[in-house]
Amino acid sequence: MAKINVSYGEVDTDVMVAQINKVSKMYPPQFPWDKLAVEWPELTSDSVVVEIGGYTGTWSLRMSEFYNPRLFVFEPQEWCCIILKELLSGKNATVYQFGLGTETGSFPVYSSYPDYYENDGCSFVEFLDEGINRTNMKATLPMREIGKEFKDIGLNHIDLMHMNIEGGEYELIPHMFEQNIFPEIFLLQSHSVLLDKAETLTKYLSKYYTVIWDYGTVALSAYRLK
Repeated sequence: MAKINVSYGEVDTDVMVAQINKVSKMYPPQFPWDKLAVEWPELTSDSVVVEIGGYTGTWSLRMSEFYNPRLFVFEPQEWCCIILKELLSGKNATVYQFGLGTETGSFPVYSSYPDYYENDGCSFVEFLDEGINRTNMKATLPMREIGKEFKDIGLNHIDLMHMNIEGGEYELIPHMFEQNIFPEIFLLQSHSVLLDKAETLTKYLSKYYTVIWDYGTVALSAYRLK
């Protein structure tokens, strides 16, 4: 058994890998946006796919099994990366144990849970909703500046990007575009971190992208480069 200590106890990564493998076979998934999120028949093994905020890898695993693209996954939580690397072993995939943002360094993380942070709500962003703070967990996780990192990796063209970074999108997306990083297809889970920011981001995206489908801030939206 491969176990790793986290802020709320232990995670048995072998058990989680088995569960995620089982879930990935349950297709189509329960929610329509999860089904649409992996239905990109134009992708091939030559396509470049990037996931920012890989968490425990259900989406990345499905993408690898369906299309076997060149896959790059960025996730700052160590226990998630252990699972991701196991799930994607033997695939054309690389897992990076850091987040992507506007700066390089080790930064405080916040959580909606009062006692631990290693979960799907772990965030570099303090605010969850207007007037409601996440808990500062007195911990840090690594982040690297997206422009330099992509240049170092050699990512100069992205066919599809999936981003789910718990509110960090409001700073990262404008910065990403300033670095001339425009994926051809952009999947985004935006969050209700100050709702006026979500509306502003939608308008900003419309300058460069057309909407393919949109399930709102509680789910997922898809955009195609104009």
